[in-house]
Amino acid sequence: MFADVKSTRRLEHDIGTMKLAIEVDSRLTSSFADQKTQLLPHVFLSCCRLIPKHLKRLTRSKKDIDTRHVDGLLLVYFSSLDGAPRLQSQDEINVIDGCIVSCLKYGMMDPAGSVPGSTLGGCLKAIRVFLKVRAESTQPQLGSSDLSAAQLHAMALSHSHFRSALGGGEVSGGVTQQAELVKLLLCTISIDFDRIRVDEKTLSALFSVYSAGTKGVDQSIRRLLFCYEQNGCLANEVSHNTSVIFEFINLAFIAVVFERSALGGGSSEF
Repeated sequence: MFADVKSTRRLEHDIGTMKLAIEVDSRLTSSFADQKTQLLPHVFLSCCRLIPKHLKRLTRSKKDIDTRHVDGLLLVYFSSLDGAPRLQSQDEINVIDGCIVSCLKYGMMDPAGSVPGSTLGGCLKAIRVFLKVRAESTQPQLGSSDLSAAQLHAMALSHSHFRSALGGGEVSGGVTQQAELVKLLLCTISIDFDRIRVDEKTLSALFSVYSAGTKGVDQSIRRLLFCYEQNGCLANEVSHNTSVIFEFINLAFIAVVFERSALGGGSSEF
């Protein structure tokens, strides 16, 4: 018990220290725009070391305090992400890769469990925003990661809880596991579409949660399906059998638009 209290206090102290370092970096860079400190890279790397450990702890304990700790670490992660491109050594990249794999593993946990959807979705969002920063980075070292966007896409599709994560649409804290998973798939295909392949099982899972809406996840799913088809990502055995399904989705979308217009619902987004 005393060990748990000590560990909790240490983590909360570390989170507070990292937040202070981010604030100091922000003030220094605003005063000296041409100078970069090493505070953000250090904070980001420290966060990447801590997140896997505490995600694992959360999945075992399912305690509110452990949820708050993971949420706090994710907040620091997002705030220090700009420091990631300055991490250059292979050891540092290995730490980041370990964090990304952990976020994918635990972020796609069964949403029926007691871990909040905001935390699960936050883990998946952490991967997506990192991939975006890495894709936009001018630092070639960051691109030497062993994890490509296509590999992460394949890992997500092969996860044992992929279908249940797609159904994790319950809103919690403004973030849903379902929405972040679809956004992650969209992100990976936008970066590495030429090495992504999708089978009939994946399409079936996506169709099962599609409800022909005009906003939110349905809109993202339509974009994802469009990207799969347009970029030649469909596996050979399904590429010739999906045209009818895609046509059905388009017709369903048009029907919803006309229905809402007739009811005075205004224009829709696509």
